[in-house]
Amino acid sequence: MSFSSEPNSPETSPPPLVTVCIPTYNGAKFLGEALEDVAGQTYPNLEILLADDGSEDATLEILEDFRANSPHPCRIYRHSHRGMVQNWNFCIQEARGVYLKFLFQDDRLDPDCIRKLVNVAETDADMGLVFCPRRLEVAEDAAGIGILEIVAQRCRHVHQGWRHLNSRQLGTTLLGDDQLWTFPLNKIGEPTAVLLRKSAVEAVGGFDTDLSQLVDVELWWRLLATGSVGFVEEPLAVFRLHPGQQTVKNAAEGRFDEGRFLLKIAQNPIFAQDIRQQATWHWLQQENWRYQDWRSHLQEIPPSLWPDWLQQMLSQTPQWCDRGEAKTYTQGLMAISDYLLARIQDQPQPWLEAAKVYSLQVSLSPTYYCELPLDNLLQQRRQILQFFLQSQGYRLDWQFSRQNSGKTGVYLETYPGHLPETCKTIYSPQPPPKSWPGGDWIQLPADLRGQIQRLREENLDELQFWGDSVGNIGAIAFLELHQLARSQRTFGDLPLWETSDETAFLHMSLTPSIYPSTTAHLGQAPDPEILDFKQRLDIASATVIFVSAISPDDLTVELRETWAGIIQSCPQSLLLLLLSQNDEQSKLGISSRDRLTETWAKFDLSRQQLIVVNPVDWQQQPLWWDVGDIYLDSFPVNSPQLVEMALNKNQVPILYFGKTRRSQTSVKHFSGPIPPEAIAQQDAEYSQLAQNLATDLEFRQEILKKLKLAQNPSQPRPDSLC
Repeated sequence: MSFSSEPNSPETSPPPLVTVCIPTYNGAKFLGEALEDVAGQTYPNLEILLADDGSEDATLEILEDFRANSPHPCRIYRHSHRGMVQNWNFCIQEARGVYLKFLFQDDRLDPDCIRKLVNVAETDADMGLVFCPRRLEVAEDAAGIGILEIVAQRCRHVHQGWRHLNSRQLGTTLLGDDQLWTFPLNKIGEPTAVLLRKSAVEAVGGFDTDLSQLVDVELWWRLLATGSVGFVEEPLAVFRLHPGQQTVKNAAEGRFDEGRFLLKIAQNPIFAQDIRQQATWHWLQQENWRYQDWRSHLQEIPPSLWPDWLQQMLSQTPQWCDRGEAKTYTQGLMAISDYLLARIQDQPQPWLEAAKVYSLQVSLSPTYYCELPLDNLLQQRRQILQFFLQSQGYRLDWQFSRQNSGKTGVYLETYPGHLPETCKTIYSPQPPPKSWPGGDWIQLPADLRGQIQRLREENLDELQFWGDSVGNIGAIAFLELHQLARSQRTFGDLPLWETSDETAFLHMSLTPSIYPSTTAHLGQAPDPEILDFKQRLDIASATVIFVSAISPDDLTVELRETWAGIIQSCPQSLLLLLLSQNDEQSKLGISSRDRLTETWAKFDLSRQQLIVVNPVDWQQQPLWWDVGDIYLDSFPVNSPQLVEMALNKNQVPILYFGKTRRSQTSVKHFSGPIPPEAIAQQDAEYSQLAQNLATDLEFRQEILKKLKLAQNPSQPRPDSLC
């Protein structure tokens, strides 16, 4: 890099030519002022390039009048509407000057602006840009426009965002400033406040047409990465804020493309590695599941960033703070799985790491809570997991001898909520629990390869996997992809496969191991005991008590608000919620009481209309179940076991029959004809049924009688794995 001690002397050489670029589009309102400022510049060697992008107002007439009287050479170009950034690049292409000075149709320049900027630029042949502070001028009709108020309040002195700013310094020193990533990102300013060296701009490729809002700062950073930068500590330009400017349009259309900007920086080798890593980190932090168009977004992510991106995205499972989270998550996961599988099948090697991240981290649990069919997603997930295992050297198929061994077994990855009643051998990486009643229990090695080898050595005729092999990744998700027995089946707590194949799901009936402290009290407790219990809880005898038992992970916004709406419509009622798990056991790690209290406050309900009971409290006190009048079955995931418990307690359950098998479980559990008036098929019907049951005792008793008749105790259900 070379520095000269002083600017070129006008006595020895003419001042370099500066092209003043004025891109226009429907700019008649302020254009005259901008042109007056160009004509009044004290710098002598100017040419003026006017590029109109298909204006439909009086812009062209104003330009023609100016050219006729311009004190400097002036060219006018007219073309059909190309767009803002394309028009800027057209100006660069057609400019003849050593330097480029952009002036937008709604901005202004001080008379000495160009002269003072050129004087600094001439001190260093490697100086790609020179900038100065600019004054903000807020138009009268800009009041009340949010984005303009933010700019006016927080972006008035953007140059003060740099820690150390000199009149001449290496651009990389600014890129290394620890304030680089703080708001606002553009600490140089708009093009009106900047003088550019044309050769430097051409060397880095001009303005990026993929961007709309951060297009100028992205070019500034590229110029900082490749040369020096100059600064004139004197406001020499005016940036006008008004409703018609591009920033307002971008804000209205959601085109503040910070994510695309960060991605550009992260992928551009012109920047130092630490800048690219910081850009990647900032990009990952602002990625979330709420994209409107997933498939087009995925195509923008380079393969090299997919592993980090997937790591970030798959760690952001829904927290049930907003409606529709499950559907958004599921649609996003469907797009990711479809896109990743297609890339793997096309070019497997570059996508190995992404497949590894997906296989070790993907969770389908949030997909339980929407009514979208999952068959295709589950099949794609299975194929990606198979690809990952095979890339790690696992052999999925296995040839067993034709002679049967007569041996069957059940695989348990961890201790379930209740142990299956089985006469078969248990295979598990866990030792048998102290409560194990006896029988064959073989402890497997802790590692996956060891478990595969040991199970194949057993030469089993049949192996049954007990647990959820789909929701969250664990050993069972990988083991079921291997041939470990002549025949193997998977049993889970939720029917995820949308298929008529009943072997995909094993119903579990109510057993003493599920509710050991309440099964001895099945059947409504005597009225005196219930009344006494209500009095101790300070519940009026006329109060209708809705009861439900649910995991904290199932408390979606939709379910909470539906329940709150029911209580709101029935003033003489309350919700008794029996938690099936403590909050500490929840995947969400969020207080159930806090979320419910927030919902109750939103519906202006009394805190006395909500009772939340921890598992240990209600399991040790059976009367919690007895005081309920109406059981609210959860949706879209529901529990036939809890509905059966409610019926045994003479509670009327409100059943929900959704669009998928997992949302139809409770209804299908009863084989007899259930009266249509006892089944809801959408949220509104669910709430209306609850209100009718709460206000009409005769109707409630009639429905309870019909539901009990609908049960068919003579038909056996598979209660065990024997």
